[in-house]
Amino acid sequence: MKNNRIRLNTPLAWTFVIAGVLAAIVVIVLNTGRVERNAARAGEESSRERSPDSGFAGIFGDDEQALNSHDTQAGRGKTESGSENSSDPLSQETLSAEIDLVAVRKALPDNLYWKTAAPIADPVEIEARVAAKKARNDLYGKVLSNTASVDEIHAYYANKKRQSEDYVKFLKYVLAKHKDEFSERDLGLFGLGIELHTARAAEVPRELADALQRKAQYDQKKQAWLAQQR
Repeated sequence: MKNNRIRLNTPLAWTFVIAGVLAAIVVIVLNTGRVERNAARAGEESSRERSPDSGFAGIFGDDEQALNSHDTQAGRGKTESGSENSSDPLSQETLSAEIDLVAVRKALPDNLYWKTAAPIADPVEIEARVAAKKARNDLYGKVLSNTASVDEIHAYYANKKRQSEDYVKFLKYVLAKHKDEFSERDLGLFGLGIELHTARAAEVPRELADALQRKAQYDQKKQAWLAQQR
């Protein structure tokens, strides 16, 4: 019986083997590059689907329950796969509206929207915004634990009230300028945002009074306990 195995003890055989290995390496490299290019292209397309970043998500993001309720009433809801139709609360129709944020900023230069919700890409600005939000959250934690000073309590609620009032001003201004470009659903969403932040600002005086009362009671109990320890 003849031996059909390839013999590697000849130069020609080794040439075929080396050529085959090199060809396999080339195929692997090409396929890897194709996968990386496809992944990058998919990322770009995903970014385009989410763009333009309206910055309105920052205004509505804290009211997810209200947004979901509004989406359900508007028939937006979720896709068949169970994912949201868009990461931005506004529709693509409204996102395509040519909103000149530079002009809006000139009209409302001191509005807190620019510090807390406006679209930014500079890593330094993003880091500063994250740090500022963390500082506000930390201060709120001190307010809840009654360890914040009276001045800090006033500062926290003053900022909270101003932010909601500024969001209302911003939404009303944009709505007045671009109302005809927005979808019906998003007109309702703007109205919801105005309603939510108006109510939020109106609640601040009561929240401030409650926080100050809790602080005073806490301090009294703390002083009484310290007196007993002497």
